Amino acid sequence: MLELLVSPPGTGKTEYCIKVFREQILKSKSGIDSRSFFVLPNREHAERIQRLVLRGALRGLFNAHIVTINDLAAHLLGASFKAAPSQNVRRRVVRELLADPALMGGLPYFEAVRELPGFAELAADTVCEFKAARLGVDEFEKRAQILLKNPAFRAKYRDFTVLLKNYDLRLESMGLKEPEDGWAELVGRLLEAETPELLIFDGFYHFTKAQRELLSALSRRAGRTVVTLTMSPGPRLEALFAYPEQTRKFLMGVGARHAVPLHRPLTENHRTKDPALRHLEANLFCPDPKRFAKPQGAVSVIRASTPRAEIERAARRILRFHRVLPLHWSDICLIFRRIGDYERVISSVFGEFGIPVHIHERKKMIENGLLGVMYRLLRHAESGDTADLELALNSSHARRASATEETLKKAVSSPERLLDLARSWVSNGEEQAAFQAFEKGLRKTEPAAMLQEARLLIETGLFTLRPEGKNRVQVYDAVMALPKEYKIVFISGLIERQFPAALHEHALFDDPERRALNAGDPVLEERRLRAAGERYFFYMAATRAKERLILTCPAQDADGRAATPSLFIEEAERCFKNGLPVEKRTSADFLPEPEEWAGPREVTRGLAEIVFSRQDARGVPFFGEWTGHPGFRAAVLPALEPRPNRLTDPRALDLFARSGPLSSTLLKTFATCPYKYFAHYALRLEEPPGDYEDRIAGTLLHEVLEKFYGRLTPARRESGDFLLDLPAARAALRGTLDEIWEARKPFQAEPRYRQKLIRRGLERMLDDFPAHEAEWFKRRGFVPTHFEWKFEDLRVPSPGGDILVGGTIDRIDVEKGGRRAVVIDYKRSGRKLNKDLEAGLEFQLPVYVLAARRLLGLDVHAAEHRVLRKKEVNHFASVAAKELYGRHKLRSEADFERLLALAEENIRRQAERIRQGDISVKSRSCAYCPYAPVCRFEKWRLVYSATEASADLQSEAPEEEAE
Repeated sequence: MLELLVSPPGTGKTEYCIKVFREQILKSKSGIDSRSFFVLPNREHAERIQRLVLRGALRGLFNAHIVTINDLAAHLLGASFKAAPSQNVRRRVVRELLADPALMGGLPYFEAVRELPGFAELAADTVCEFKAARLGVDEFEKRAQILLKNPAFRAKYRDFTVLLKNYDLRLESMGLKEPEDGWAELVGRLLEAETPELLIFDGFYHFTKAQRELLSALSRRAGRTVVTLTMSPGPRLEALFAYPEQTRKFLMGVGARHAVPLHRPLTENHRTKDPALRHLEANLFCPDPKRFAKPQGAVSVIRASTPRAEIERAARRILRFHRVLPLHWSDICLIFRRIGDYERVISSVFGEFGIPVHIHERKKMIENGLLGVMYRLLRHAESGDTADLELALNSSHARRASATEETLKKAVSSPERLLDLARSWVSNGEEQAAFQAFEKGLRKTEPAAMLQEARLLIETGLFTLRPEGKNRVQVYDAVMALPKEYKIVFISGLIERQFPAALHEHALFDDPERRALNAGDPVLEERRLRAAGERYFFYMAATRAKERLILTCPAQDADGRAATPSLFIEEAERCFKNGLPVEKRTSADFLPEPEEWAGPREVTRGLAEIVFSRQDARGVPFFGEWTGHPGFRAAVLPALEPRPNRLTDPRALDLFARSGPLSSTLLKTFATCPYKYFAHYALRLEEPPGDYEDRIAGTLLHEVLEKFYGRLTPARRESGDFLLDLPAARAALRGTLDEIWEARKPFQAEPRYRQKLIRRGLERMLDDFPAHEAEWFKRRGFVPTHFEWKFEDLRVPSPGGDILVGGTIDRIDVEKGGRRAVVIDYKRSGRKLNKDLEAGLEFQLPVYVLAARRLLGLDVHAAEHRVLRKKEVNHFASVAAKELYGRHKLRSEADFERLLALAEENIRRQAERIRQGDISVKSRSCAYCPYAPVCRFEKWRLVYSATEASADLQSEAPEEEAE
């Protein structure tokens, strides 16, 4: 009898299954001879069910019957069960087959790619997928008939079947067998196997083809089989419940019937009583969701600037919850689609905040200190590279043990000696866990092969670290969190391509090929199904919460690139009439509110801000007490005392100073922040990816426009006829971009989707350019004359000697037959030009005007930023140029000349500061600085009194905007 329990989350399916299992197993003596099995997707879920069962009165050896599918098959197969290869062994076997001389001539389709990094792993994973799909060579051939008419697929099919056959042979020679092949054997001889009385499959949402065959066969033999699925009827089936609906259809096809527990119908949500959480579960991802209209605080959103800031916001919220609510740390959980890079961030932030945490993420062996040294030794033994040996000798492990070169070389002469050495070097719990996993994963074979396998195991192996104590905030990925429930749930990392995960077509077998191979009987996953799976994972994560659900997202990804908030946040907001409460903090908000101060350091920083900004401290009840602490006074009082900020070391001065020519960008950087100037121009530190992309994209645009105009004859530029045929002008611009892109091949290190996005952005700007240019030409009649005009000899008189200023003017348009001209600087987006001019921070346009006047002899009374993203011009012009701009924002001749003189004075002042090594920082744009991670300047010193701010106006940075 096959029973199917289908209901929404939190309705008691697992509770019912535990009740049934407990009643059945109590019929035997302490579970020793029971033929009942509780089957879970993985060992973590099995351990959870064991703990839940133990809450009752049940004791004994029942835990041997709470198993995974692999455990169940091994139990039923008994002595005939063969060990399964580890993922490391699978990849090593495939890598060896791809490099096997006997097969090199037999894999012509893979010849060009078989040595590429990652291809062996891709091939091994595809072999595993075919095993799970029960696509052996014969079945593959049968399903592929329609595709074999294509010569390219036929060549790929031939190579892959050769790989499959040799893979099976290699595993057989090693005494190993893939689990799915073992299950097939079990299905074939099920009559000889033990007949289960009760089988419960709980926590599954999807079964592979091999699992479906095994479940179908076992359900026919077992006395009773119960399968649970989490889903709800209604309009969300295809968009949300594609995985469980596919499973439900399969189960109904093999004779399942819908069961209704008598003790309690599975209709009411018992997990949460909160009306907002219940409403979200019932409406999330509905095409037309009902809108929750009442005020609520159970579901909210946190928006932060970076992943670290996101985790800090979550940590502060957790501390607040822990202080004011009756909670254990273990009542709180963070769920990610994949934990990945967040692991280190969480460990660091939660460590700083004193929050105990358990991150359920397996760690890489190669990143463990002890196994990293072993890896160096094994590489040295294989290649003889002395650098590896030196690194091993200089490691803390070798120094602590006073190991010599001879000792280390002897250790890698045999596997036993290597294990003995590693065992003797274990110094902490993490190293112990890593070593145990390494020792367990290392198969005993011939010594030379075993040492090679040891190296490969460390390269690809993973281990689990279990911290002491269970009262910790839990961190799971979305799949591992499926059966969990917690009072407080954070779903974090909610940005596009992360949650939902980026879905790419399979590199070996794409979607059209998979669709043909599935042929109405799905065995290989297609992208459409995986997209629905991403929605299902979010739905399941959101329904783990009993009391509070917080959705968090950063504005940047882990690489510092701008990120798009996940559409899943929008889907959740659609379920509420007034949206969701949002806590939003930018990178400029570097200090939390007083109620969120965590530890003495933040109290000191927060009170320092109050002191420096002369705020009213009456709202901070412990202000007087804390400011009397010696540590606080030692930190703050020196900052209140005037002191020179100058470099004095001659070597630093030499590195800091510039002989010239000075560019306007350099001068503005220094005026904004001397440390930023030092980091960029002296240390030459690399820029973050976002800044790098903007700079290269800007360079490409400038080069395209220079070549476009440079290829026109002077007569055509003067007549403007090239702007009469706009499609031809656009085609010429695109052709020039194609030419430069092909020659330079920019952004090769970026993912292909990023390259496409950047290129499309450039193409859109170039497509708009001719129409905008035609309008400006018609209105003005000035002729584009100079392009990317470079100068290095503009002299600014100074008491210490003339200062050389240089730069490159994007374009200068000159009046037909005259000397009047306008300076044009291309920008990808608008800037606050007038504010910069008045603050004395806009060096570029005044310098360009002075250069065009003094070096080219032109009569220049106008300079402008030509914005390429839209038809926009930000100009700096006098009334002498009124025919160019009308009367819009024109300055008097006296004011225009005053600003030019102010620019020269600021050039003299900043050049003198550079010569003297004056590094005093008065910037207010630290939050936007790409070098903030390495800057030693204390940001809380940036709060000035009104008097100081007024005095420093001309050296203060305005709010920056990305170009």
